[in-house]
Amino acid sequence: MNNEIIIAGIVTYNPSIERLKENISAVVNQVSQLVIVDNGSKNIDDIEACIKDIPTATIIRHNKNLGIATALNTMFKFASKRGNWVLTLDQDSVIYPNMIKTYRKYMNMKNVVSLTSQRDDRHYASLEKANNEAHSVFGCITSGNLVKISAWDKVGGFNDKLFIDMVDYEFCKKLKLANYKILCVNQPLMIHELGDSRTYPILGRRINVYNHSAFRKYYIFRNTIYMLRYYSSKGCSYSYTYLIKTFLKIIIFENNKYEKLKRSIQGIRDGFKMEF
Repeated sequence: MNNEIIIAGIVTYNPSIERLKENISAVVNQVSQLVIVDNGSKNIDDIEACIKDIPTATIIRHNKNLGIATALNTMFKFASKRGNWVLTLDQDSVIYPNMIKTYRKYMNMKNVVSLTSQRDDRHYASLEKANNEAHSVFGCITSGNLVKISAWDKVGGFNDKLFIDMVDYEFCKKLKLANYKILCVNQPLMIHELGDSRTYPILGRRINVYNHSAFRKYYIFRNTIYMLRYYSSKGCSYSYTYLIKTFLKIIIFENNKYEKLKRSIQGIRDGFKMEF
């Protein structure tokens, strides 16, 4: 039996309290401890009230929004004194009752230090299961990701420079370069949503548009450029296709086009200026 200790962590920033309560209720009995790292939320008193009757839950308060990467590093530092693995969660995700039980089947596999799963998105139909129980992937989102703390430490943690967006994929890139494995379980183990998502049928294909804010567009473009520059120098193949597609989706499908395009261009410029 796998007895390794799992700590769950949630990063909060002005969350919906009702959704956060769902999140906490779904995870708290599947793990040894829960830590919430708050990035300067205005409703911090309501967040604290969510865990006041949960003896295994702790909250760490940042006085301002330090970004997702710094909050995740705070979370792992806390967990490193208490467990072996951290389950990272977005504030609005809700995991299913079998998530941790399912993950435990794979935790002792050689070089596996990160486990993710398919997910049910609130805006889309459920994903179809694949033939195999789990398969290796190159990257995954933060929410629902179970990470071995020793691997987090070895690769230098999350990149504080990125603040938000691409933080998860940059971390996964470091894991892969260290010859670690990331496994995806081929069944939905949580409910999640990416942005204010919409699907458009175009020429027999389904185009997913996430409608991120102009603020988020800036970091998506800036941090993707940073990764293209940094990891290309390490012999990793990378493509600008993602940015081109994102740019076109703004033009064709999204609202507030001018502001989003302006912030995207600013992100591209700043991405080329970022120091490694």
